[in-house]
Amino acid sequence: MEFKSVLDTEEPTPVTLMQSHFDGETWGLELIDGGEKILTCADDNKFMLINAVTYEVERAGKISDAKHANTKKCTAASMGVLAPNQQARSVAYSKKHNHVAVSDNYGEVHIRKFDDFDAEVQQLSEPQEWNEVMHYSPCENYLGVGSHDDKVYIYEISEEGVYKLRNTTGEKITSFVQSFDWSLDSRYIRTCSASHEKQYFNVAEKKHAPDGI
Repeated sequence: MEFKSVLDTEEPTPVTLMQSHFDGETWGLELIDGGEKILTCADDNKFMLINAVTYEVERAGKISDAKHANTKKCTAASMGVLAPNQQARSVAYSKKHNHVAVSDNYGEVHIRKFDDFDAEVQQLSEPQEWNEVMHYSPCENYLGVGSHDDKVYIYEISEEGVYKLRNTTGEKITSFVQSFDWSLDSRYIRTCSASHEKQYFNVAEKKHAPDGI
Protein backbone atom coordinates (compact mmCIF):
# COMPACT_ATOMS: atom_id res chain seq x y z
CA MET A 1 0.00 0.00 0.00
CA GLU A 2 1.34 3.45 -0.95
CA PHE A 3 0.13 7.03 -0.84
CA LYS A 4 1.45 10.26 -2.34
CA SER A 5 2.17 13.23 -0.14
CA VAL A 6 -0.17 16.13 -0.92
CA LEU A 7 2.35 18.55 0.60
CA ASP A 8 4.80 17.88 -2.21
CA THR A 9 2.72 19.31 -5.03
CA GLU A 10 5.42 19.49 -7.69
CA GLU A 11 6.63 15.91 -7.45
CA PRO A 12 4.39 13.80 -5.19
CA THR A 13 6.50 11.24 -3.35
CA PRO A 14 5.19 7.68 -2.94
CA VAL A 15 5.43 6.55 0.67
CA THR A 16 5.04 2.88 1.60
CA LEU A 17 2.57 2.35 4.43
CA MET A 18 2.42 -1.43 4.38
CA GLN A 19 3.63 -4.42 2.37
CA SER A 20 2.06 -7.85 2.46
CA HIS A 21 0.85 -10.74 0.34
CA PHE A 22 -2.16 -9.61 -1.65
CA ASP A 23 -3.76 -12.44 -3.64
CA GLY A 24 -5.14 -15.82 -2.65
CA GLU A 25 -3.73 -17.38 0.51
CA THR A 26 -0.49 -17.36 2.47
CA TRP A 27 0.87 -20.91 2.67
CA GLY A 28 4.47 -21.17 3.85
CA LEU A 29 6.14 -19.81 6.99
CA GLU A 30 9.62 -20.24 8.45
CA LEU A 31 10.97 -18.55 11.60
CA ILE A 32 14.66 -17.64 11.50
CA ASP A 33 17.12 -15.80 13.75
CA GLY A 34 15.24 -16.90 16.84
CA GLY A 35 11.94 -15.66 15.44
CA GLU A 36 13.16 -12.12 14.79
CA LYS A 37 12.64 -12.67 11.07
CA ILE A 38 9.99 -14.59 9.16
CA LEU A 39 9.96 -16.11 5.69
CA THR A 40 6.53 -16.38 4.09
CA CYS A 41 5.22 -17.45 0.69
CA ALA A 42 1.82 -17.22 -0.93
CA ASP A 43 -0.42 -17.44 -4.01
CA ASP A 44 0.71 -14.00 -5.22
CA ASN A 45 4.02 -15.08 -6.83
CA LYS A 46 5.96 -13.76 -3.84
CA PHE A 47 8.07 -14.98 -0.98
CA MET A 48 9.10 -12.44 1.64
CA LEU A 49 11.59 -11.91 4.43
CA ILE A 50 9.78 -9.96 7.14
CA ASN A 51 11.42 -8.32 10.16
CA ALA A 52 9.20 -9.34 13.07
CA VAL A 53 10.61 -6.54 15.25
CA THR A 54 10.10 -3.59 12.88
CA TYR A 55 7.24 -5.19 10.88
CA GLU A 56 9.05 -4.29 7.65
CA VAL A 57 9.57 -6.41 4.55
CA GLU A 58 13.33 -6.61 4.11
CA ARG A 59 13.29 -8.49 0.80
CA ALA A 60 10.79 -10.06 -1.55
CA GLY A 61 11.31 -12.46 -4.42
CA LYS A 62 9.22 -13.88 -7.26
CA ILE A 63 8.60 -17.55 -7.85
CA SER A 64 8.49 -17.18 -11.63
CA ASP A 65 8.25 -14.41 -14.21
CA ALA A 66 6.42 -16.55 -16.75
CA LYS A 67 3.19 -18.52 -16.54
CA HIS A 68 3.20 -22.13 -17.68
CA ALA A 69 0.86 -25.09 -17.50
CA ASN A 70 1.75 -28.63 -16.47
CA THR A 71 -1.31 -30.82 -16.82
CA LYS A 72 0.59 -33.91 -15.60
CA LYS A 73 0.94 -32.59 -12.06
CA CYS A 74 -1.76 -32.26 -9.40
CA THR A 75 -2.16 -28.85 -7.75
CA ALA A 76 -3.82 -27.51 -4.61
CA ALA A 77 -7.04 -25.55 -4.92
CA SER A 78 -6.42 -21.82 -4.91
CA MET A 79 -8.40 -18.59 -4.70
CA GLY A 80 -5.52 -16.81 -6.46
CA VAL A 81 -5.59 -15.69 -10.08
CA LEU A 82 -2.00 -16.55 -11.03
CA ALA A 83 -0.72 -19.72 -12.67
CA PRO A 84 0.16 -22.71 -10.43
CA ASN A 85 3.88 -22.30 -11.14
CA GLN A 86 3.60 -18.77 -9.66
CA GLN A 87 1.80 -19.90 -6.50
CA ALA A 88 4.06 -20.86 -3.60
CA ARG A 89 3.20 -23.65 -1.17
CA SER A 90 6.12 -24.09 1.26
CA VAL A 91 9.40 -22.44 2.19
CA ALA A 92 12.55 -23.42 4.10
CA TYR A 93 15.83 -21.73 5.03
CA SER A 94 19.42 -22.96 5.36
CA LYS A 95 21.88 -20.70 7.15
CA LYS A 96 24.79 -23.01 6.36
CA HIS A 97 24.28 -22.82 2.61
CA ASN A 98 22.75 -19.33 2.52
CA HIS A 99 19.75 -20.81 0.67
CA VAL A 100 16.00 -20.40 0.59
CA ALA A 101 13.96 -23.30 -0.80
CA VAL A 102 10.50 -22.36 -2.07
CA SER A 103 8.08 -24.79 -3.71
CA ASP A 104 5.39 -23.88 -6.22
CA ASN A 105 1.94 -25.40 -6.72
CA TYR A 106 3.28 -27.98 -9.19
CA GLY A 107 5.83 -29.30 -6.67
CA GLU A 108 8.84 -27.69 -8.34
CA VAL A 109 11.34 -26.61 -5.68
CA HIS A 110 13.35 -23.47 -6.40
CA ILE A 111 16.61 -23.03 -4.51
CA ARG A 112 17.53 -19.35 -4.22
CA LYS A 113 20.32 -17.45 -2.52
CA PHE A 114 19.15 -16.03 0.80
CA ASP A 115 20.88 -12.69 0.26
CA ASP A 116 19.62 -12.41 -3.35
CA PHE A 117 16.15 -13.87 -3.86
CA ASP A 118 16.43 -13.43 -7.63
CA ALA A 119 19.51 -15.66 -7.88
CA GLU A 120 18.37 -19.22 -8.57
CA VAL A 121 20.86 -21.89 -7.55
CA GLN A 122 19.01 -25.02 -8.67
CA GLN A 123 15.55 -26.37 -9.41
CA LEU A 124 14.32 -29.73 -8.08
CA SER A 125 11.61 -31.45 -10.11
CA GLU A 126 11.21 -34.97 -8.69
CA PRO A 127 8.00 -34.47 -6.63
CA GLN A 128 4.94 -35.31 -8.73
CA GLU A 129 2.45 -33.18 -6.79
CA TRP A 130 2.56 -30.03 -4.68
CA ASN A 131 4.64 -29.98 -1.50
CA GLU A 132 2.92 -28.96 1.71
CA VAL A 133 6.02 -28.97 3.92
CA MET A 134 9.82 -28.69 3.59
CA HIS A 135 12.54 -28.77 6.25
CA TYR A 136 16.32 -28.70 6.22
CA SER A 137 17.87 -31.22 8.61
CA PRO A 138 19.53 -29.91 11.81
CA CYS A 139 22.97 -30.57 10.27
CA GLU A 140 21.75 -28.78 7.10
CA ASN A 141 23.26 -31.47 4.89
CA TYR A 142 19.79 -32.59 3.76
CA LEU A 143 16.57 -31.03 2.55
CA GLY A 144 13.36 -32.99 3.13
CA VAL A 145 10.40 -32.26 0.86
CA GLY A 146 6.97 -33.62 1.92
CA SER A 147 4.74 -34.05 -1.11
CA HIS A 148 1.10 -34.78 -1.86
CA ASP A 149 2.29 -37.73 -3.94
CA ASP A 150 2.67 -39.60 -0.59
CA LYS A 151 6.45 -39.34 -0.33
CA VAL A 152 9.16 -37.36 1.40
CA TYR A 153 12.04 -36.63 -0.95
CA ILE A 154 15.44 -36.44 0.75
CA TYR A 155 18.04 -34.34 -1.03
CA GLU A 156 21.68 -34.45 -0.02
CA ILE A 157 23.53 -31.14 -0.26
CA SER A 158 27.22 -31.00 -1.11
CA GLU A 159 29.66 -28.57 0.48
CA GLU A 160 29.40 -26.59 -2.77
CA GLY A 161 25.65 -26.28 -2.30
CA VAL A 162 24.56 -28.74 -5.00
CA TYR A 163 21.38 -30.77 -4.32
CA LYS A 164 21.11 -34.43 -5.32
CA LEU A 165 18.20 -36.76 -4.61
CA ARG A 166 19.41 -39.29 -2.03
CA ASN A 167 16.25 -41.35 -1.55
CA THR A 168 12.51 -41.18 -0.86
CA THR A 169 10.35 -42.70 1.84
CA GLY A 170 9.05 -45.25 -0.64
CA GLU A 171 5.56 -46.76 -0.51
CA LYS A 172 5.03 -46.96 3.27
CA ILE A 173 3.12 -43.66 3.49
CA THR A 174 -0.46 -44.29 2.39
CA SER A 175 -1.64 -40.70 1.89
CA PHE A 176 -0.25 -37.23 1.32
CA VAL A 177 2.38 -35.87 3.72
CA GLN A 178 1.02 -33.17 6.02
CA SER A 179 4.05 -32.78 8.29
CA PHE A 180 7.38 -34.33 9.20
CA ASP A 181 10.28 -33.57 11.50
CA TRP A 182 13.92 -34.52 11.83
CA SER A 183 15.69 -36.15 14.75
CA LEU A 184 18.33 -33.91 16.33
CA ASP A 185 21.13 -36.06 14.89
CA SER A 186 19.65 -35.79 11.36
CA ARG A 187 19.52 -39.59 11.02
CA TYR A 188 15.73 -40.08 11.15
CA ILE A 189 12.54 -38.43 10.03
CA ARG A 190 9.04 -38.91 11.44
CA THR A 191 6.12 -38.29 9.10
CA CYS A 192 2.42 -37.64 9.61
CA SER A 193 0.05 -38.14 6.69
CA ALA A 194 -3.61 -37.55 5.90
CA SER A 195 -4.27 -41.21 6.71
CA HIS A 196 -3.42 -40.37 10.36
CA GLU A 197 -0.36 -42.61 10.38
CA LYS A 198 3.04 -41.94 11.90
CA GLN A 199 5.95 -43.42 10.00
CA TYR A 200 9.66 -43.39 10.79
CA PHE A 201 12.50 -43.54 8.30
CA ASN A 202 16.22 -44.02 8.74
CA VAL A 203 17.76 -41.44 6.42
CA ALA A 204 21.32 -42.59 7.10
CA GLU A 205 20.56 -46.19 6.04
CA LYS A 206 17.87 -45.27 3.47
CA LYS A 207 15.21 -47.56 4.91
CA HIS A 208 11.91 -47.66 6.74
CA ALA A 209 12.23 -47.83 10.54
CA PRO A 210 8.95 -49.42 11.76
CA ASP A 211 9.83 -49.13 15.44
CA GLY A 212 11.20 -45.59 15.16
CA ILE A 213 14.80 -46.60 15.89
